[in-house]
Amino acid sequence: MYITCLDMEGVIAPEIWIEFSKVSGIPELSRTTRDEPDYDKLMNWRIAILKEHKLTLKDIQNTIAKIDPLPGAKEFLDELRSICQTVVLSDTFEEFAGPILKKLGMPTIFCNSLETDKELCGTKNLPCLLQSFRDRCSCRSKRFFISFWMDYNPCAVGYDFWFWLNFK
Repeated sequence: MYITCLDMEGVIAPEIWIEFSKVSGIPELSRTTRDEPDYDKLMNWRIAILKEHKLTLKDIQNTIAKIDPLPGAKEFLDELRSICQTVVLSDTFEEFAGPILKKLGMPTIFCNSLETDKELCGTKNLPCLLQSFRDRCSCRSKRFFISFWMDYNPCAVGYDFWFWLNFK
């Protein structure tokens, strides 16, 4: 059986942090894993900037709601799913991915999640600040992709799969 693993941002959708950087007017938020490969360091740095500027999860989600998939992405995914199993494997977050995935026909995704101060703000209906993140894909794409390798004929598309060139 064949299975295709796609990264989300930069492959089928624009980079969310770059888009939010433009909207928020904070150029530092445009850094991605291409600029800082240590994901923990990058995310903790982003969260500190968000806190400094008092930007909330809702602020980011409002920007994401306006983001469309890259041109041709839905058609590409539809065709791909008609010939093989397809999984989106991304370092994005559940709280970010939803609106974009709906526009793409809800492909299966494996990604991280965010932790907010919702216990402080949720019951009072206040905006939630990001506190940290849950890295569900530690060594994320590599470990997941290698597990697919055991029982499938995999194909990978996207920046997160750079290691594949040197794997075997």
